[in-house]
Amino acid sequence: MKIMLIDDDSDDREIFGEAVYDIGSSIIVETAWSASNALEKLNAMTTSLPDIIFLDINMPIVSGWDCLTLLKQDPALSSVPVVMFSTSAHEKEKLTAQQMGAAGLMTKRSSYESLKAHLRAIIDYFHGGELPAGFTGS
Repeated sequence: MKIMLIDDDSDDREIFGEAVYDIGSSIIVETAWSASNALEKLNAMTTSLPDIIFLDINMPIVSGWDCLTLLKQDPALSSVPVVMFSTSAHEKEKLTAQQMGAAGLMTKRSSYESLKAHLRAIIDYFHGGELPAGFTGS
């Protein structure tokens, strides 16, 4: 399995990568710090796109929402599930994520163990499992 995290915060990228590695060392994590960096990396992945993209909503220059639009408009990338990743769990963001074609919205966790448990549940969900508590899937 391959996962991509698009997040401008280097600490969030590092913690996310460690959590995914703890879940399963066979999971490959690709990271990007901006929408343009992500699109460049994704376009270079001609044979092996990620199974899931986690996309931070609050990024400078090109927001996560704008990046989601770009991903969904690209025929080669539009089928990759995108989980919006945010510190906020406002109902408005959940609705916006659903309307824009995101696979769901995951709130950033305050503890490492909580992040790891939630990531494991989302990964399992995309392998045919049940919808995890607190995850708004579409």
